[in-house]
Amino acid sequence: RDCLLSRGLGDVYKRQGLYHFTGLNGLVAATELAGLGSILAVLCMPRAPERRPGRERGPVRGAIPKLPAVLWRFMALDAMVGLAGLVVHFLYVEKLQWSGIPVEWMTPVILGYSALQMLVPKVIAALRGRKDARVYRGASILGAALLAGLFCFNGCFCVVFMMLTPFLLNIVRMIQYKYENLCIDRLGLEYQRATLLSMMNMGNNLLEIVFLLLSAVISSGQGNGMFLFAGGVVLFLALRGSKWIAAEESATE
Repeated sequence: RDCLLSRGLGDVYKRQGLYHFTGLNGLVAATELAGLGSILAVLCMPRAPERRPGRERGPVRGAIPKLPAVLWRFMALDAMVGLAGLVVHFLYVEKLQWSGIPVEWMTPVILGYSALQMLVPKVIAALRGRKDARVYRGASILGAALLAGLFCFNGCFCVVFMMLTPFLLNIVRMIQYKYENLCIDRLGLEYQRATLLSMMNMGNNLLEIVFLLLSAVISSGQGNGMFLFAGGVVLFLALRGSKWIAAEESATE
């Protein structure tokens, strides 16, 4: 955990340094180039020899159109949550400055939301008696409200919003991951799980780039507007994504 936290701190400070020198457009461009570079690196990797049990239904041969339609939905949901996470990494230090809070507070903020994220499995376990779609909808609505609050307000109380938002987004993300895997099992594709999840991750990276470009255009270069755009995206998760989760929840009961 200490290693991951150190990487997270370094990532935030490196991004903020780039934001300081190049502005929002430079930061978006650098993120897009890094994402495209990772996708190209994966595509250029040599194919590993396939070893599969005799009862496997057949390999998925790297063609994204063969991805089942329901998994395309999950890929879009993952990208939306990923966009909100990018806003957290990009603009939290800037938000502290807009609120008149010393930048040194960023370290306690990261420690705070990292500690809260460690509680996510226990929170989900405690809510096990409730429908996952309802928990998903509630966490999405609260997350959207907090992101809208970060757009509307400045002040010390924003620190609380900044710590709770990643916590709620992580609850949403964990529920999505759960039903992605249950969906793969329901479709009888469990032996192709690694291939399917890799394909979804590549598509997720591409969609994050599109969403990030769109949010940068809508915010017109003003980083604070990205909080509002991300809040709208998370609200979509509550309104539409929760219905997809409910449908998958019913199918796997």
